[in-house]
Amino acid sequence: DSAKSYELVVSKSDDLSSPVYKKSGITTNYYNFDHTFETGVNYWWAVRFIDKNGIVSDYSTPRRFRISPDAMEYTVPSIDVLLGRIPDSHPRILTTPDTLDEIRSYKDKSDYSKKAYNGRINSANSYVTRLTSGALTLNEPVYAPPVKEEDEAAYQQYQQTYRGTIQTSTSIAYNLGFAYLMSEEGENRREEYAHWGKQAILAALKISYNKQGNTWVMDSSHPASYPGESSGQSFREITYKCAMAYDWFYDEFTEDERKLVLQLLKLRTEKMLGVI
Repeated sequence: DSAKSYELVVSKSDDLSSPVYKKSGITTNYYNFDHTFETGVNYWWAVRFIDKNGIVSDYSTPRRFRISPDAMEYTVPSIDVLLGRIPDSHPRILTTPDTLDEIRSYKDKSDYSKKAYNGRINSANSYVTRLTSGALTLNEPVYAPPVKEEDEAAYQQYQQTYRGTIQTSTSIAYNLGFAYLMSEEGENRREEYAHWGKQAILAALKISYNKQGNTWVMDSSHPASYPGESSGQSFREITYKCAMAYDWFYDEFTEDERKLVLQLLKLRTEKMLGVI
């Protein structure tokens, strides 16, 4: 929490005595290299932080990675460049308004694409049918695990089942979002995709968060909090899948709904990036 910035080093030796790359002044917990590394070589990377008082920490334990001898050069653009390519309009994840018709045409390009497309659409239609009939709900289940100290196996099984249950909302949001994106105005079930997809996004984003006044606060004791017992797996999935589905359903949200979704997405993203 006291880190002001980070310094990254990549070396050809595990004691970091042969550095080939260094970068300081990093203020996030992610980084895109602007450097092309030699292929067929083992490397070790480590990071250290500089706190608000200028005190420098020790490097983290070096971690090894290897670049295959036949690897192709692919320098990832900087974050600023990538962000600059994002249009103001929606959708802008997977496709844009200019390429939407082309993306929709891919469903008939090959047997593989047809199979993948039909799988998503069938999942979306199944969710809509079950939600409409009441066989499936978006209500978060009550968290009531067995006592861990009394039955470790039962406790772990419960945790796994519970995580799977709450992640159903993200699967509904994602699959219905994809079906909505790939369908055109007036097509069968498009309105149903939007109706249930929006509800799934809002239900999932509120998991592990409680409203206090005009703000939302994460409940750190919740099993889907970040980081939780499952290393925040559910938390991360809720965040990125709901962000994608929100982009695809953007036109269906009211202005107030957009503000709420963006508020919760921002809180979740900041939590994962360690901004707060």
